[in-house]
Amino acid sequence: MLAAESAATEKTVDHALLYRHYAAHIATQQQRTASDQVVISMREVAQVSQQAADASRKIAAAITELTRLADSLTVR
Repeated sequence: MLAAESAATEKTVDHALLYRHYAAHIATQQQRTASDQVVISMREVAQVSQQAADASRKIAAAITELTRLADSLTVR
């Protein structure tokens, strides 16, 4: 009986190790997916920030032009 119990214990240990290995593999995949999603989100944030900066420059140029036009009207 001792040999059978030993074999059963080894099988249980093997299954536990296999389960832990699989769980670690799944966790690694989930972390990789999450990291990829963070990269995508950060690229989107950078793109939106660039668009906001471009819009701000256009607004500043428009204000400058409007100010120039207003000054030309008030000088007369």
